Amino acid sequence: RNWVLLSWLLLGIGNLIGAWWAYTEAGWGGYWAWDPVENAGLMPWLMATAVLHTCIVQKRYGVFKVWNIILITLTFNLIIFGAFITRSDILTSVHNYGLSDLDPFFLSFLSITLLGPLLLLIYRRGFLKADGTEAAIVSRENIFLLGNVILIFITLIVFLGTLLHWKQSFFNYAVGSTMFAFVVLMGVCTLIGWRQANIKGLSVKLLPGVLIALVVGLILAITASGEWYTILLFALCSFVGSTIIVEWFRGIKKRWRPKVENPFRAFLSQIWASKSHYGGFSVHLGILIICVGIIGSSFYSVEEKAQLLPGESMNVENYTLTYEGISVTQTGNKQIYTSILQVHNGEKFIGELFPKKQFHMGYGQWVSEVSIRYGVWEDLYISLASWDPDEAATFKVFVNPLVTWIWVGGGILLLGSLIALWPDMEKRESIIVESSLN
Repeated sequence: RNWVLLSWLLLGIGNLIGAWWAYTEAGWGGYWAWDPVENAGLMPWLMATAVLHTCIVQKRYGVFKVWNIILITLTFNLIIFGAFITRSDILTSVHNYGLSDLDPFFLSFLSITLLGPLLLLIYRRGFLKADGTEAAIVSRENIFLLGNVILIFITLIVFLGTLLHWKQSFFNYAVGSTMFAFVVLMGVCTLIGWRQANIKGLSVKLLPGVLIALVVGLILAITASGEWYTILLFALCSFVGSTIIVEWFRGIKKRWRPKVENPFRAFLSQIWASKSHYGGFSVHLGILIICVGIIGSSFYSVEEKAQLLPGESMNVENYTLTYEGISVTQTGNKQIYTSILQVHNGEKFIGELFPKKQFHMGYGQWVSEVSIRYGVWEDLYISLASWDPDEAATFKVFVNPLVTWIWVGGGILLLGSLIALWPDMEKRESIIVESSLN
């Protein structure tokens, strides 16, 4: 589990850093374009997510052994497949390396690492029988299994869409809608017990989250613009977030001793006493916050493009941008053209932004450098699309809501994973002492 968790964490953070780089450097206003190489990093991460959940069940109850071996085999081969497509011409990507003559070696290796474990699995299936009995239909084990099915389905969509060059809109719809089914399961599995759920107790536990989701949905329906499904998605996120937080506080309440420790100390003690459990809670919370950022930036983003002469202005949402001109500097073999824009939010002056274009004389290429004003609720994102000394400059301007929360969620995901990975020294010392006595 720890090896899978570490690999999952590194790949997940790598994907987020790639998204952050695309957002801050590429200049097109987004952070994920469903490029084949981006997808190659996403698919094994999804499969590793599935492994992480069912390996917990195997550790506790000795079931899902065959299932886990199949998932691990597929995860590894998707990583090799990703390395393969970056070095071949089977798919077109801006991230591809130069072509190589390694295709036969990659295909041979993929055949060995895919068929070899599966043949061994068939040969040794007698050693992989379940140790325990099957759980009830409504149980955390089966919720994990259902989540695995959803993750495998998403991976299959991404795999086929990558090979068949499906459009970005299809990815957004198919993967996005299916992924939120998995997010809802994150909230439900927090409340369901192992082996067999107490249906009456479950309904009581679900009630606070359902009520909070209804209140959030009602508030958004009255105060916010947008389609009904965006309101539904935010309501679902509030349901999942509230179930995680309520369960966390139930654990703290059981541990808190008012005369001995304060609530904050009880909170930290609770995490430290069950690092794996509450590290998982933190990871789920981080993923949920990332989802909130994705919803806001996907459905509420505004884009405008305008050509301005010095002194002219453009309006985007509540912002007024006034073009002041361009300064030219040279550093080494680069000529840097820096535009100056004064930014007002309503009547209030909030500063200046400086989108740039750089001309690299060494290889004769223009590179854009965007200027971003980050905010808790929205980012103002400006790219200098083109510029002519004798004519106007053309700007692409985006107002991207909630993007900051994607990076915040990534930080919480990292923290939760490190908590879950942190070794339990007391248990380790007891094992060492016991083994030495034996």
